[in-house]
Amino acid sequence: MAINTYLSIITLNVNGLNIPIKRHRVADWIKKQKSSICCLQETHLRAKDTYRLNVRGWEKIFYASGQDRKTGVALLISDKTDFKTKAIKKDKEGHYLMVKGSIQEEAITIINIYTPNIGAPRYIQQILTDTKGEIDGNTVIVGDFSKNAGGDVEKRVPSFTIGGNINGIIPRENSIAIPQKSKYRTNI
Repeated sequence: MAINTYLSIITLNVNGLNIPIKRHRVADWIKKQKSSICCLQETHLRAKDTYRLNVRGWEKIFYASGQDRKTGVALLISDKTDFKTKAIKKDKEGHYLMVKGSIQEEAITIINIYTPNIGAPRYIQQILTDTKGEIDGNTVIVGDFSKNAGGDVEKRVPSFTIGGNINGIIPRENSIAIPQKSKYRTNI
């Protein structure tokens, strides 16, 4: 196996994967991106339905899902990536998933978050507090962070954060945000 010198991570809010044609389109999109890791939010799959999340060439699939079909996050790792799983942590509502492991013997922690529509900042802070001991310089936090723009208008801001050691919150100098109107936004 050739050694990669970079790690490519993509993230996408799929707004439900219960329709077969949409699952196929998402699978095709994932394969075209040629990334190492793919993080999906809002899969709307229940635990018993996650077998539907199949992408050829992506056998390592981790997921968190709730009882209803309103949440769900998934993390898919390409077969071309030498990932070894060490630990998995998830909530029973399907809002976040943390996978610890290593790639080419380098430790990595990936946290995929889909925040509730109400109380997103408090929810994110609670996840960071709960996982504080797990977060280090090799932690990547991705997700769909709901952000209330005021009034009844909801603004979704998909972004990712590369975190260092935290004291209640990730330091600003260690974070990167990609705004919604980014060239990376893709409609499926």
